[in-house]
Formats: sequence, C-alpha cells, structure tokens
Amino acid sequence: MGNSRTVIHELGAGEIAQAVKNRVLSPVEVLEAYLKRIKALDVKVQAWSLVDWDGARRQAMELEAEAAKGSLRGPLHGVPIGVKDEFHVRGLPTGMRDWSELPVEPEDATCVARLRSAGAIIVGKTHMPINGRLPPTRNPWNLEHTAGGTSSGSGAAVGARMVPLALGEQTVGSNLRPAAYCGVDAIKPTYGRVSRFGCFPFIWSLDHVGLIGLNMEDLALALSVIAGPDPRDATALQLPAPPAELDVKSFGSPHIGVIRNFFPERTEPLMQAALDGAARRFGDEGATLSDFNLPDEFELAWTIRPLLDVEMNLFHTYDQAISPKAPAYEP
Repeated sequence: MGNSRTVIHELGAGEIAQAVKNRVLSPVEVLEAYLKRIKALDVKVQAWSLVDWDGARRQAMELEAEAAKGSLRGPLHGVPIGVKDEFHVRGLPTGMRDWSELPVEPEDATCVARLRSAGAIIVGKTHMPINGRLPPTRNPWNLEHTAGGTSSGSGAAVGARMVPLALGEQTVGSNLRPAAYCGVDAIKPTYGRVSRFGCFPFIWSLDHVGLIGLNMEDLALALSVIAGPDPRDATALQLPAPPAELDVKSFGSPHIGVIRNFFPERTEPLMQAALDGAARRFGDEGATLSDFNLPDEFELAWTIRPLLDVEMNLFHTYDQAISPKAPAYEP
C-alpha cells in the first residue's frame, strides 16, 4: 500500500498516523516494518524485555480493518509504541518480580489505555532494572556504551528506530537521561499531569510518567492523549490534556535563566561547556538570558537519598506495588 520509497522507521509518530489516515500506509505494513527491525537489531541492543508478536499483529489487523472503513480511533491510529516494563499492560506480565510468580495483568495502566484508545499498537515491554539487577540494554549508537537508565529499553528502542514512541518513567533522571544518551527527544511532564495508575510506584513524591520520541511534535501529540484527570489516581491534576499543536510562533522570545550555583561546581568541565554552549545558542536565536543563583536551601537536594529510601521501603513493606488488586496510585 505504501510508497516503495517510504522508509517507515524514519517516520515520526505523527507522520505515521497521517499516512495511515490518508491510506498511504496500513497499520499492518507499519507494524511489520518495525517487527522486522526488532528481529534484526534487538539481539544486540536488547531494548525489549517482551515483544508481544502475536498480540501486536492482532491489534494491527483490527486497526487496519477499521481504517479501511474510514474509522480511526484517534490521533495515533496505527502507531507502534513501546512500554517501559513498570506499566501494566493488559494480557502481559509486569516484570518487577520473578515473572514465574506473576499472572498477566487484567487491565492497562491509565496511560497505556489512553494510548490504545487513540489507536496505538502496544508492541511490548522495554527493559528496566528489576530487583536491583541492571538491564542488558546497550546504546544503539555504540554497543559498548550504556543506554542510560532506568528507562533504558524505551530510550534504546526509540534510538534504534524500533518504535517511533515509547513510554518511560522518571523519578530522578530516568526518562530524560536515556533519551539524551540515545540521541532522541523526551519530556518529563509536570507532576500529576499524567495519571500514574497502573505504574509501579517508586517514590510517590517524585514519580512522573514520561515519553520518549523522535521529535517534540510527536511528544506533544502523545501528551495530548495520555494527560488529564483520572479518578483512580488521587495525585492526578484536575486539568484537561494540553493541545497537540505546537504553535511555536505564538510563544514569543523566551526568557531563560542560567543557573550559576548549586550544581556547576559538581559538573564535569565538558558538560559545563555544553551547557554554556547551549545557552549561547539560545541567545543567538533571540532568547533573553539571565544569570541567577538558587537559594542556599537547594543544597538540601543532595540529601534526597533518605527520601527515596523511606518512600520505597514503605511501598515494598506493604507489598502493594504490583498486584492486580492494588489500590489506585495514592500516597
């Protein structure tokens, strides 16, 4: 169905959805292109903890039949997506414990359900650390290097163009870091902007559902799908999802603060040079730059480890993190 010159894995999520809508590509054609790439590359990259080969193909066939009738579920119709293994996916296990002890999940996490309702194809689960064990995932650009953590698999899967979009999660740096390591884009939405129901909880004060994709337009599109209130997550903000359209021209020139204390003294010289270079580029493009110092109280952030330990231990002590009967994500 598609143009023979179209290289599917080079397309963004929005481009794929538009091609499916215009019947230039079919959901089955798109999925098979990515599955072929997974078969070829993942033996070395190891981004996937579980690929739902049959389930993904069933989803694609259903979506193709709907598209043929002119019926589209939403703005991601026919777009393959990876899911970090800490999110519940209906019919698949969640690997936070020994899989031999876990049944498959009876329902999707809220963000997964919203992606599915928008027409996304859930390809499978991506690697992350489990029970203190690091994942086998490698950086797709250099197999001798790390893909970053903890959303290692999601960052590598998008970086290797095995999917155009993936769910991640960030408690400290776990979503933005692997995207940066793997040369792709990511967003850490405002706390509570996206429901965490069905997401394995680490630290309720800091956990954020995140997205990793090929460009900011795709991330805005996906965020418009998964954000919004959720009665099953008491921490979810009572705000509607943001629009998908990025009207950059209407934003005006940004005013950007350049922090000159608190962390530069702990930063490697190469990284500090990169930050300074990025600031100069923003200034060259018309942004207003202002140097400023953070209050001394920000030094307390270096003592965050006790907060991690306390909240993680509370969750694990009561053993309510991964269970089909677990309550909504509530402190």
